[in-house]
Amino acid sequence: HRVVTHNIWPCNQGPANDTFNIGENPQYIMVLSDEAITRKATVWVMLSRHVTKQEQEGVEVDDFLTIHLLRNSEKRERMWYPHGRNTLVNGAYSNNPHVLVRYDVCKPEDKYISLVLSQHLKTHDLGYTLSCYCTEPFLSLIHI
Repeated sequence: HRVVTHNIWPCNQGPANDTFNIGENPQYIMVLSDEAITRKATVWVMLSRHVTKQEQEGVEVDDFLTIHLLRNSEKRERMWYPHGRNTLVNGAYSNNPHVLVRYDVCKPEDKYISLVLSQHLKTHDLGYTLSCYCTEPFLSLIHI
């Protein structure tokens, strides 16, 4: 089961250094089905950076990206802190075109999972594709 979305992250959206505040970063909520919770599904989330013409011509890439997964609630609120008690996965920053994280659902509280994009010291607009895969059906992916 999968869903894919494309978007642009403007450079002026949120702080340049989001180490302590991710509240204005692009955020999505993956809503898992009851079946996915019961069967303890595995979720993979892949963030793909759109390759620019300059990169194709050999310019060194200085975009370091990752994805943080945090447990949300029925209220589907924005997440503000990347290292709180709701953190499921803190992704590792990479300048590769693709970043992949995996999470094994383990509790009923995992029904709402926030996917928060993070960019280390961003300097320019960034086009991206977010792909979500799950071993069981999930209900939706909501951009908040």
